[in-house]
Amino acid sequence: MPLEKILEKIIQDNDKEIRKIIDEAESRASRIIEEGKREAERVVGELTREGIENARKGGERIVTLASLESRKRILGEKQRILGEVYQEVEKRIRNLNGRDYRKLVNRIMLKSCQSGEELVVVGKNDRKRIDQKLINSVNAELVKAGKKGKLKLSPEPASIPDGFILKSGKIEISNSWENILRSLREKTEEEVIKLLFT
Repeated sequence: MPLEKILEKIIQDNDKEIRKIIDEAESRASRIIEEGKREAERVVGELTREGIENARKGGERIVTLASLESRKRILGEKQRILGEVYQEVEKRIRNLNGRDYRKLVNRIMLKSCQSGEELVVVGKNDRKRIDQKLINSVNAELVKAGKKGKLKLSPEPASIPDGFILKSGKIEISNSWENILRSLREKTEEEVIKLLFT
């Protein structure tokens, strides 16, 4: 199963919470847009008090600058909200219960295996969650899929905090959560932006 499908499944499983986050993000974005409009109106009002002639001459320029500043603020807030959405996804993945976490790792490992004879080097924080029992389960599924099913669990931890690395000779495939989530963001960011801000 492709990584996108796995992560889509996680997101679907938590759809209510994600919808709540999206609703809050849309609400925040609307408030920021309104604040930007009010700020632009305030600037124009101040200029008017300073003098109608000055406002007439510089009004367009000031309104344009205020509009640009407002857009800049809105964009900054959108980027912050987008970051929060992905942080929430990361938090939910890291906090999955043992069974769901193992299922997710199982799917990612099956997708990442090339020969079925790789060495699985587990991140320091996942040594208890990615264990020999999980490796045995993946090996059984690899055999069903026509691969060798001879994954071995490394006794040494990987130099990543969580997730795992598959090693085969000099080839390493990093499945750290940082890499997986970065890839997820690159592939889904445009769609999430449309969901949040249109």
